[in-house]
Amino acid sequence: MMSQQDLPTLFYSGKSNSAVPIISESELQTITAEPWLEISKKGLQLEGLNFDRQGQLFLLDVFEGNIFKVNPETKEIKRPFVSHKANPAAIKNT
Repeated sequence: MMSQQDLPTLFYSGKSNSAVPIISESELQTITAEPWLEISKKGLQLEGLNFDRQGQLFLLDVFEGNIFKVNPETKEIKRPFVSHKANPAAIKNT
């Protein structure tokens, strides 16, 4: 799993450092997202993101029927299932 040290954090100061901050847009904090993993060079529409009990990430490619399994620690990508009959729209781990 990712450690808490790897995650970006927000630091509240000034008017935003209160139980009910009423701040202007100039004081809104932001974090810029960075690419984490590239599943494919193709422009896939990925949906259905969820984790199993072992912490593995599952997601699906809506139009080609691929289901991908990603190890978040190693970023290893596997394709354990491809649907040739129907394109899945969701995944459920049990």
